[in-house]
Order: sequence, then structure tokens, then C-alpha cells
Amino acid sequence: MKKLCSIIFLFAYLLSATELNQFLKTPVLIQHFITQETENPELSFFGYLEMHYFNGNPHDSDYDQDMRLPFKSHDNCATVIFLNVQIINQQDFKIQRYPQIIKINTLRDISYSSYHLKAIWQPPKFV
Repeated sequence: MKKLCSIIFLFAYLLSATELNQFLKTPVLIQHFITQETENPELSFFGYLEMHYFNGNPHDSDYDQDMRLPFKSHDNCATVIFLNVQIINQQDFKIQRYPQIIKINTLRDISYSSYHLKAIWQPPKFV
């Protein structure tokens, strides 16, 4: 389920923030090729791509329909960047230095009381 959700979010991002949404116009490309092919039966698909993509944008009779083809116009290509800049005053950085007291455990701090040895319920000790 996580994999499916991540794939859906990835495609949603790619289609909205990049030019991959142009591939959704593929049916327009095919339909326009079919209409061009009926007008000119000798036109191949590669000739059609060359005519529409490698010869610039000639203003012919079907210019409006040509501009609806994929990768002919830039649709939905706005990139929004939010910057959150906080101005920090130097007064906010008051460093207070206190002497740090470190207690070092030495042998003198260890209690040598044998009270726990006098208890009756001590576990057996092996020598």
C-alpha cells in the first residue's frame, strides 16, 4: 500500500511540476496525424513529426491545432519557491557562561560497608 501511494504521489508531482504532463496530449498528436494523413496519404509519421517539430512554428491554416500538440507550448510550468528568511538579532544569542561542576568518583567516595555481606539471603559465592 505504501508503494502504491508513493507511486501515485510521484506521478502527481511529476505531472504537475514538470513537463511530463505534455505526454497527456498524445491523443491530440495521434488525431492530428490522422487528419493530416487523410489530406496527404504519402505523409509518414516521421515526416509528420519532422514537419511539426523540426521546421519551427510556421503560421499555416491549422496553427492553433498545431500549438495544442505535445511539447509545442509550455503549459503549467510554473515553479514556486518559498523562502522563509528569519532575521535573527544578536541579542537573542546571549551566551551565559557558568562554571561547570564535574564530580569525579574516586575510591574515597565508595562505601566500604560490609552490611550487605551480613544479610542472610545472599547468593552463594564461588571462590
